[in-house]
Amino acid sequence: MRASTLPLMLPVAAADDDSSIDDCDGDQPKGPKRPRTILTTSQRRKFKASFEVNSKPCRKVRETLAAETGLSVRVVQVWFQNQRAKVMMHVDIYARVEAITHTGIYPGAW
Repeated sequence: MRASTLPLMLPVAAADDDSSIDDCDGDQPKGPKRPRTILTTSQRRKFKASFEVNSKPCRKVRETLAAETGLSVRVVQVWFQNQRAKVMMHVDIYARVEAITHTGIYPGAW
């Protein structure tokens, strides 16, 4: 005989239970959003020049860049994090294009 293909039913929390999923969805107001930091051309150049030397600068380098640019250390840190993510994204896209051109098969099709 075949096994049943009915979906597995899990218990549902009671409405007055404090562990409600709705409490964790992040819809609670957290106050006004901070406006985006717009970098000047000179700030961007300093960051890019430093990034070419080292994509993961130490705290002292981040503090120096923050002092030179007039931005907070946190803004400098986030810029470097975003740049590293951007580089990795481009590397991934390049690898996929290379795989397609050399094999003719899209990597996700395996």
